Amino acid sequence: MQFIVVLAIVVLVESAMAQGVPPPPFGLAAVFTELIPHVAQSETPIQLRITHYMDLAGWMCVAATTPGTKEPFGLSASPITLALSGTTAEQEAKRQLCHLYAVQHLARNIEGIVADAAPVSEAVLATMGETVSGVFSGDVQTCRDTVGKRGPVPERKDGERRQLSARLATCLQPLLSDERALGEAVAALVLEFASGDGWNADGRVSASGGECQAFCRPFADFTGYAPQNSPWTRGDYHQDFLSDQPSGAASVDSDGGDFALRWAPLLEDDGRGFFVRQEHVTPHIGLTAETRALSPSDFAARVAEPPCYDYNKELRLLTHRLAHLNDERKLQVEFFDGKLGLALNIIVAALPEILPRVGDLQYTGFAHFLAGLSASEFDAMLTSWKEKRRYDLVRPTTLVQNSGISKVFSYAGAPSFSAKQIPAKEFQPYIRTMVSGGRAVGRGVISLIL
Repeated sequence: MQFIVVLAIVVLVESAMAQGVPPPPFGLAAVFTELIPHVAQSETPIQLRITHYMDLAGWMCVAATTPGTKEPFGLSASPITLALSGTTAEQEAKRQLCHLYAVQHLARNIEGIVADAAPVSEAVLATMGETVSGVFSGDVQTCRDTVGKRGPVPERKDGERRQLSARLATCLQPLLSDERALGEAVAALVLEFASGDGWNADGRVSASGGECQAFCRPFADFTGYAPQNSPWTRGDYHQDFLSDQPSGAASVDSDGGDFALRWAPLLEDDGRGFFVRQEHVTPHIGLTAETRALSPSDFAARVAEPPCYDYNKELRLLTHRLAHLNDERKLQVEFFDGKLGLALNIIVAALPEILPRVGDLQYTGFAHFLAGLSASEFDAMLTSWKEKRRYDLVRPTTLVQNSGISKVFSYAGAPSFSAKQIPAKEFQPYIRTMVSGGRAVGRGVISLIL
């Protein structure tokens, strides 16, 4: 069914693009369809951060052109405004064009996105007759430089943020000649907001919490997270997982417990001689990043119950499924592993339900839906990462590799790409093991939201 949806949106987009600038919301779908494979090269939390800000840029275009509409970052009136002329349909097309220009500037400038993403979306826009590289114009860049960057302190500073955003908006307002200029200005405001969102996206906060002076690492942790198991020394795996005897339920709480059930770095390589032991991806965001819809108290109150797993049973199911992989199941695993593609399919599937309800406001209705979905997905991911950090739980791959047995019947990878008896210490799943804790799995939480 999902593949039919993908095919359907491709047909609709191509049909709409043949008419010039596609009517809302198909132009946006065309750009996102091409951007997703490039955004997906980043780690999962970074993917969601990038697309979240791209999604919310659309609602900023609506708020700036619709009197009385609140912008998404502070539930207040838009700090920039532009009066649109024309019929309702023409105004909706202009709002979409604003969003397209904002997305292109974000594709060029937001942290974490790969360098080849912007040329791809630029080429899609060119087929619509729009020439935009995503490089900020001189006047807009001057406004951005005039505002200046805030200090590296990661805590919330709402007063400082509002002051900086207001100064930037005041500088940008005289430049808003049309919807294209508005899109560029929206991107500048989104990037200003994102620079203080607690992710340390530009790496300005050092590991000690001070300001990084050189070779700053984007999205690096500054909260002191360290795995209890080192890359080379594990806890005592006293349970014979995958043995012939049931292990019973093993539980772990968030205040200590068995080191054997804690997260441990795995070995990865690129197939060309480079090996690396993992670091937990963005372990700080569940503590420091700002939520979009949830209040701080609501966010703190959402917790996962202490897990109680029968690891023997679960690991037997894991190896059994891997041993019985066929081409259809491999395709299913690959498809559902792509969070952004899955989200796009759900959005596209929802369009027949959304568009008839909004009448002539085709783009505004879509942008409203997209902003709400994106905010929910974003907060779900942060909640997941908060609980991952709290439990710091082991991943199945680590348990199989340290299961206490010598052999396991499972998927063997290259060159046979089939199942056979392999050393347990050489076990790997079909796709890469996520670089994050095993509790409150982000993919599951996000799928429930979607």
